[in-house]
Amino acid sequence: MSITVSNLLKQRRYPFIASLVLLLLFVTLFILTTNTSQPPPLYRLRQPSVTTTTPSPLTNVTNNIITNVDDSDDVSNGEGLELEWKVCPGPLAVDYIPCLDNWKVIKSLRSRRHMEHRERHCPKPKLRCLIPLPDGYKVPVRWPKSRDMVRLLVW
Repeated sequence: MSITVSNLLKQRRYPFIASLVLLLLFVTLFILTTNTSQPPPLYRLRQPSVTTTTPSPLTNVTNNIITNVDDSDDVSNGEGLELEWKVCPGPLAVDYIPCLDNWKVIKSLRSRRHMEHRERHCPKPKLRCLIPLPDGYKVPVRWPKSRDMVRLLVW
């Protein structure tokens, strides 16, 4: 009497062995098809997307006043929006970071059940002035001119 696959499936004598073979087959296929340099597709879908915003273009940079011009088409008068800011005094203004973990707020939380201690708790902003521009900063070229120009640094 010869043992064949069709006889085993018809008689169903070895369900454990059949399920083990199927499991090994799926695991081998998974290992062969998974790329180790990238995370699995389900993990990539769950990662939060990071969006960045670009500041509006700067047109006039002076020692004490930076004028910010918004070129939106929704202005009915044709006048641009002008904001005047003072540059922050002192050398500590350059190293100012607007939002770090506020340890006083984190330590005052009652529970850690919902992981509130892992969230950012930003204090109210203290600086009401602009951080000075770094040395050698160049004002970006505006869009209609910049599409035909390339900025070169010649030493």
